[in-house]
Amino acid sequence: MKNYFTIEAKVDYLDSPPNMRNGWSPAFGSAFLDYVGTNPGKIKLFVSENGRLCKKCIFIDSQQLAEQFCDHLMEKLIKRYKSIELEVRLVDRNDLMYRKKNVESDSIKNDQIIRAYLLK
Repeated sequence: MKNYFTIEAKVDYLDSPPNMRNGWSPAFGSAFLDYVGTNPGKIKLFVSENGRLCKKCIFIDSQQLAEQFCDHLMEKLIKRYKSIELEVRLVDRNDLMYRKKNVESDSIKNDQIIRAYLLK
């Protein structure tokens, strides 16, 4: 099997977008902070091909392209999320669950989108 890469983001729980938090709902309101506590730690999210945080990982063919995209996004994301750390890593078997058939076509499509994004 070919090696695929993804960009993983580690963000402080309270610094992350509300819809990415586990257990959060609009009905919780201000009581949510009491439920979570003062220092809940960091959560792992992924970066999509358009540069936004998401829960599902994307597949990138080349490590060099993934690192260029990571460096390009770091400036943009650090303004919005102060505690963000980006890391390029190999995709493991858990990320491939239910998506093994489409990995090759998804990675080619994502590479084209990322190259177009970097050329802007």
